[in-house]
Amino acid sequence: MKCGREPGGEKVAELGICRAANEEFFNGIKDGKNGGRICFAFAGTYCAGGFADVEMSFDGKTLTLLGKNPNLYTQLEVPGTIDHLVDELKDTYNRPLPAADLLLSNSYDDLMHGVINIKDLGSGVIGGVECDFLAFRTKDVDWQIWIAQGDRPYPCRYVITSKLLSSGPQYTIQIRDWKTGGDVAATDFRFKNPTKANKVELKDLKGSDALPDHFMKGDAK
Repeated sequence: MKCGREPGGEKVAELGICRAANEEFFNGIKDGKNGGRICFAFAGTYCAGGFADVEMSFDGKTLTLLGKNPNLYTQLEVPGTIDHLVDELKDTYNRPLPAADLLLSNSYDDLMHGVINIKDLGSGVIGGVECDFLAFRTKDVDWQIWIAQGDRPYPCRYVITSKLLSSGPQYTIQIRDWKTGGDVAATDFRFKNPTKANKVELKDLKGSDALPDHFMKGDAK
């Protein structure tokens, strides 16, 4: 399927050539030419997607997961650091966070582990914020990150592409209202339940995973 913004496409005169169509760094991902099969990862394109609509909050003691579609929530007692929370979600509850690298205390070391190629792809606008756009390659995944320009840099978008499957599944995180230091109040992370959601057990919180309920996860190969 073509969107019309590929070179010679019917929408080029109106919208211009999509920058993904000319980006050779991503050639071959998802069996596509250049970045044509991961165009959602580029600022200035019109592609998007996703499954779950979940809000997560953590106040240093209690983790709350709010399923927005069913309007249900669950809470887990996981006192400790963010690093500890990430490990508990992965090891105890089988709920790894693909973008947890951004939250770890040693995020730079974790992100750069195994990186074999880096490319500066210029700039792009994410949520109205001018960002530097960087791409990284490792043996198992490719990932891209958009970082806000200026004297207060922070991540605005993070995209992970798996290379272990021929379909090249991807995970995208878009960040807004990033706060640090004195801009953050302890009460900002307490669950206030503004939608009057009903509390359930974790096993009953349907639709909170990255995949729909009818998808089945196979064993690692």
